[in-house]
Amino acid sequence: MTACPDDDALFRHLDVALLVEEAARLDAHVAECARCTARRGALRRLVADLKAPVGPAIDVQAHARSVMARLEQAPGAGGRSRLPWVWAATNAVAACAVAVVLLVRPKVEHAVFQARGEASEATMARDVLVRPCTAKGSLVPLARGAVVDPDVPWTATFRNLGASPAFLLLFAVDSRHVVHWIAPRYARAGEDPAATPLPPSSKQEALGTTAVFDDVSPGMLRVVTVLSPSPTHVSNVEALEGVAWDEALLRRHLPDGADVRETVVEVRGGRQ
Repeated sequence: MTACPDDDALFRHLDVALLVEEAARLDAHVAECARCTARRGALRRLVADLKAPVGPAIDVQAHARSVMARLEQAPGAGGRSRLPWVWAATNAVAACAVAVVLLVRPKVEHAVFQARGEASEATMARDVLVRPCTAKGSLVPLARGAVVDPDVPWTATFRNLGASPAFLLLFAVDSRHVVHWIAPRYARAGEDPAATPLPPSSKQEALGTTAVFDDVSPGMLRVVTVLSPSPTHVSNVEALEGVAWDEALLRRHLPDGADVRETVVEVRGGRQ
């Protein structure tokens, strides 16, 4: 079983703010972990409680005590391991209390309120979403564990909410450790094309190209998405072809700040 997700990941999952791959991994873990099932259920109730409309006569302190009392009674939430996420819940309740106090304060003419806080740092993991797709007839986003035909065309969709372009290397590694490229276009040995730029875009867009793999091996296929803040090249990955590499090995060939994501599927035709 994978390691338990932290509180931030659970909150982001409830807010539908995780990438598809991350959400799938979290769902798989929670399905097997009674403690995380209880944590997510308690947090879901907390979020619903905090979002519920409140009247001007609410007793803020009593409201906070009531929420925390219900969290203390959540199934499977016991001992020291519960403390970090209970503190996160306490902070959320405190923020709600401040908001309620502002709501019920008598109106003051010409008063100007400005939120004070530190802006969150933009990251590619948060701002850039890439979905590898098969493109036989229509675009079908790739799901972990899917079974695909060896001759299926490949492409991807993307959304970049950042202020700057991101740079994409998208490829698959088959069971013989052969690298097959989706983006950028890489057709002739000896070339070294640069990563595909993904310009800022508030809507989901499709790459302008598709690829069909030559002589892809049946069995496990690892579809790997590499996003970087600066241009990379095919050679960053081609140097690893034929090696039983993993993410740590790949990162040693990438610039700092690169984000690596992977979806494992199976190519129809049996395993080798």
